[in-house]
Amino acid sequence: MDDADQGKLIREIIDTDSYRDCMKKYKINMKMILNTLSKKTIVILNALLISFTVFTVSCSSPAEEVKNFNSFYDKNKSQPHFTTFSVPVSLLKMAVIGNDQVKEILNHVNEVRFISYEGKADSTTLFINELKTSTKDYRELMDLKNSVANGNVKVREDGDRVKELLILSVESGSFFAVCIEGDLDLANVKSLVEAIDISKLKDLAKGSIF
Repeated sequence: MDDADQGKLIREIIDTDSYRDCMKKYKINMKMILNTLSKKTIVILNALLISFTVFTVSCSSPAEEVKNFNSFYDKNKSQPHFTTFSVPVSLLKMAVIGNDQVKEILNHVNEVRFISYEGKADSTTLFINELKTSTKDYRELMDLKNSVANGNVKVREDGDRVKELLILSVESGSFFAVCIEGDLDLANVKSLVEAIDISKLKDLAKGSIF
Protein backbone atom coordinates (compact mmCIF):
# COMPACT_ATOMS: atom_id res chain seq x y z
CA MET A 1 0.00 0.00 0.00
CA ASP A 2 1.65 3.24 -1.14
CA ASP A 3 1.30 6.71 0.45
CA ALA A 4 -1.64 7.62 -1.81
CA ASP A 5 -3.58 4.52 -0.76
CA GLN A 6 -2.76 5.17 2.88
CA GLY A 7 -4.15 8.69 2.57
CA LYS A 8 -7.27 7.40 0.86
CA LEU A 9 -7.77 4.84 3.65
CA ILE A 10 -7.57 7.56 6.30
CA ARG A 11 -10.16 9.65 4.45
CA GLU A 12 -12.46 6.63 4.16
CA ILE A 13 -12.22 5.99 7.92
CA ILE A 14 -13.25 9.58 8.60
CA ASP A 15 -16.18 9.42 6.18
CA THR A 16 -17.52 5.93 6.89
CA ASP A 17 -19.82 4.85 9.70
CA SER A 18 -17.74 1.77 10.43
CA TYR A 19 -14.05 1.24 9.90
CA ARG A 20 -14.76 -2.51 9.44
CA ASP A 21 -16.68 -1.67 6.24
CA CYS A 22 -13.70 0.32 5.11
CA MET A 23 -11.30 -2.58 5.74
CA LYS A 24 -13.63 -4.99 3.96
CA LYS A 25 -13.81 -2.69 0.96
CA TYR A 26 -10.02 -2.62 0.64
CA LYS A 27 -9.73 -6.38 1.44
CA ILE A 28 -7.31 -5.82 4.28
CA ASN A 29 -7.13 -6.74 7.93
CA MET A 30 -5.42 -5.26 10.97
CA LYS A 31 -2.34 -7.46 10.55
CA MET A 32 -1.83 -6.18 7.01
CA ILE A 33 -2.19 -2.60 8.23
CA LEU A 34 0.41 -3.12 10.94
CA ASN A 35 2.79 -4.76 8.46
CA THR A 36 2.45 -2.18 5.69
CA LEU A 37 1.73 1.18 7.31
CA SER A 38 4.51 3.30 8.66
CA LYS A 39 4.65 3.89 12.39
CA LYS A 40 3.76 7.52 11.82
CA THR A 41 0.64 6.59 9.85
CA ILE A 42 -0.45 4.09 12.53
CA VAL A 43 -0.17 6.81 15.18
CA ILE A 44 -2.27 9.14 13.01
CA LEU A 45 -4.91 6.43 12.44
CA ASN A 46 -5.14 5.68 16.16
CA ALA A 47 -5.55 9.35 16.98
CA LEU A 48 -8.26 9.74 14.34
CA LEU A 49 -10.19 6.67 15.53
CA ILE A 50 -10.04 7.76 19.18
CA SER A 51 -11.17 11.28 18.31
CA PHE A 52 -13.97 9.96 16.12
CA THR A 53 -15.19 7.60 18.89
CA VAL A 54 -15.16 10.34 21.53
CA PHE A 55 -16.98 12.73 19.21
CA THR A 56 -19.64 10.11 18.36
CA VAL A 57 -20.29 9.24 22.01
CA SER A 58 -20.50 12.88 23.06
CA CYS A 59 -22.94 13.70 20.27
CA SER A 60 -25.16 10.69 20.90
CA SER A 61 -25.42 11.07 24.68
CA PRO A 62 -28.73 12.77 25.55
CA ALA A 63 -28.81 15.77 27.83
CA GLU A 64 -29.77 14.95 31.38
CA GLU A 65 -33.49 15.35 31.87
CA VAL A 66 -34.53 18.10 34.24
CA LYS A 67 -36.27 16.63 37.26
CA ASN A 68 -38.90 18.66 39.08
CA PHE A 69 -42.63 18.76 39.72
CA ASN A 70 -43.36 20.31 36.33
CA SER A 71 -41.53 17.51 34.49
CA PHE A 72 -43.67 14.94 36.33
CA TYR A 73 -46.80 17.00 35.66
CA ASP A 74 -46.11 17.41 31.93
CA LYS A 75 -45.21 13.74 31.49
CA ASN A 76 -48.39 12.39 33.10
CA LYS A 77 -51.05 15.01 32.43
CA SER A 78 -52.44 13.09 29.44
CA GLN A 79 -52.18 9.64 31.03
CA PRO A 80 -55.28 7.62 32.01
CA HIS A 81 -56.61 8.08 35.55
CA PHE A 82 -54.80 11.41 35.98
CA THR A 83 -56.51 14.75 36.49
CA THR A 84 -54.44 17.91 36.06
CA PHE A 85 -55.30 21.58 36.03
CA SER A 86 -54.18 25.02 37.12
CA VAL A 87 -56.30 27.26 39.29
CA PRO A 88 -56.24 31.00 39.93
CA VAL A 89 -54.77 32.09 43.23
CA SER A 90 -58.15 33.56 44.20
CA LEU A 91 -59.60 30.04 44.21
CA LEU A 92 -56.81 28.77 46.44
CA LYS A 93 -57.75 31.43 48.96
CA MET A 94 -60.99 29.54 49.46
CA ALA A 95 -58.96 26.64 50.89
CA VAL A 96 -57.15 28.87 53.37
CA ILE A 97 -58.48 29.08 56.88
CA GLY A 98 -58.23 32.22 58.89
CA ASN A 99 -56.54 35.53 58.81
CA ASP A 100 -55.85 38.16 56.23
CA GLN A 101 -52.11 37.89 56.88
CA VAL A 102 -52.02 34.41 55.39
CA LYS A 103 -54.14 35.49 52.45
CA GLU A 104 -51.68 38.34 51.92
CA ILE A 105 -48.95 35.72 51.49
CA LEU A 106 -50.89 34.38 48.51
CA ASN A 107 -50.32 37.69 46.75
CA HIS A 108 -46.76 36.45 46.22
CA VAL A 109 -47.96 33.25 44.54
CA ASN A 110 -47.80 33.09 40.73
CA GLU A 111 -49.34 29.73 39.85
CA VAL A 112 -51.10 26.78 41.45
CA ARG A 113 -51.05 23.41 39.69
CA PHE A 114 -52.87 20.24 40.73
CA ILE A 115 -52.32 16.66 39.71
CA SER A 116 -54.30 13.74 41.08
CA TYR A 117 -54.44 10.03 40.33
CA GLU A 118 -57.03 7.37 41.07
CA GLY A 119 -56.29 3.80 40.06
CA LYS A 120 -54.79 0.58 41.32
CA ALA A 121 -52.80 0.62 44.55
CA ASP A 122 -49.64 -0.78 42.94
CA SER A 123 -49.78 1.82 40.16
CA THR A 124 -50.28 4.53 42.76
CA THR A 125 -47.09 3.43 44.49
CA LEU A 126 -45.16 3.53 41.22
CA PHE A 127 -46.33 7.04 40.37
CA ILE A 128 -45.64 8.30 43.89
CA ASN A 129 -42.10 6.94 43.66
CA GLU A 130 -41.72 8.66 40.28
CA LEU A 131 -42.88 11.95 41.78
CA LYS A 132 -40.48 11.55 44.69
CA THR A 133 -37.64 10.91 42.25
CA SER A 134 -38.59 13.98 40.22
CA THR A 135 -38.52 16.12 43.36
CA LYS A 136 -35.55 14.49 45.08
CA ASP A 137 -33.69 17.81 45.09
CA TYR A 138 -36.54 19.50 46.97
CA ARG A 139 -36.17 19.84 50.72
CA GLU A 140 -38.68 18.02 52.88
CA LEU A 141 -40.29 20.48 55.24
CA MET A 142 -42.75 18.40 57.22
CA ASP A 143 -44.90 15.28 57.25
CA LEU A 144 -48.67 15.30 56.95
CA LYS A 145 -50.23 12.64 59.13
CA ASN A 146 -53.73 13.34 60.33
CA SER A 147 -57.34 12.34 59.72
CA VAL A 148 -57.51 13.97 56.27
CA ALA A 149 -53.99 13.64 54.88
CA ASN A 150 -51.05 11.29 54.83
CA GLY A 151 -48.12 12.69 52.92
CA ASN A 152 -45.51 15.40 53.15
CA VAL A 153 -44.58 18.95 52.27
CA LYS A 154 -41.50 19.83 50.22
CA VAL A 155 -39.98 23.08 49.02
CA ARG A 156 -37.70 24.05 46.16
CA GLU A 157 -35.47 26.89 47.25
CA ASP A 158 -33.39 29.47 45.45
CA GLY A 159 -31.07 31.01 47.99
CA ASP A 160 -33.19 32.16 50.90
CA ARG A 161 -36.40 32.22 48.84
CA VAL A 162 -38.91 29.43 48.31
CA LYS A 163 -39.89 29.08 44.65
CA GLU A 164 -42.13 26.01 44.91
CA LEU A 165 -44.23 24.60 47.72
CA LEU A 166 -45.29 21.00 47.06
CA ILE A 167 -48.01 19.31 49.11
CA LEU A 168 -48.52 15.58 48.57
CA SER A 169 -51.40 13.59 50.05
CA VAL A 170 -51.63 9.81 49.62
CA GLU A 171 -54.51 7.38 50.02
CA SER A 172 -54.97 3.74 49.05
CA GLY A 173 -55.23 3.71 45.26
CA SER A 174 -54.96 7.47 44.86
CA PHE A 175 -52.94 10.56 45.59
CA PHE A 176 -53.01 14.23 44.85
CA ALA A 177 -50.31 16.87 44.76
CA VAL A 178 -50.52 20.62 44.58
CA CYS A 179 -47.57 22.78 43.62
CA ILE A 180 -47.68 26.43 44.61
CA GLU A 181 -45.16 28.51 42.70
CA GLY A 182 -44.11 31.99 43.70
CA ASP A 183 -41.57 33.96 45.70
CA LEU A 184 -41.96 33.24 49.41
CA ASP A 185 -39.82 33.22 52.50
CA LEU A 186 -39.67 30.09 54.61
CA ALA A 187 -41.58 31.57 57.56
CA ASN A 188 -44.46 32.44 55.24
CA VAL A 189 -44.45 28.94 53.77
CA LYS A 190 -44.87 27.35 57.19
CA SER A 191 -47.71 29.73 58.01
CA LEU A 192 -49.37 28.99 54.69
CA VAL A 193 -49.17 25.21 55.13
CA GLU A 194 -50.66 25.44 58.60
CA ALA A 195 -53.52 27.58 57.29
CA ILE A 196 -54.43 25.42 54.27
CA ASP A 197 -57.46 23.18 54.70
CA ILE A 198 -56.21 19.94 53.19
CA SER A 199 -59.72 18.48 52.89
CA LYS A 200 -60.76 21.45 50.72
CA LEU A 201 -57.62 21.02 48.61
CA LYS A 202 -58.59 17.40 48.06
CA ASP A 203 -62.09 18.45 47.02
CA LEU A 204 -60.58 20.96 44.62
CA ALA A 205 -58.27 18.29 43.19
CA LYS A 206 -61.33 16.13 42.51
CA GLY A 207 -63.05 19.01 40.75
CA SER A 208 -65.51 19.76 43.50
CA ILE A 209 -66.87 23.25 43.92
CA PHE A 210 -66.65 24.86 47.32
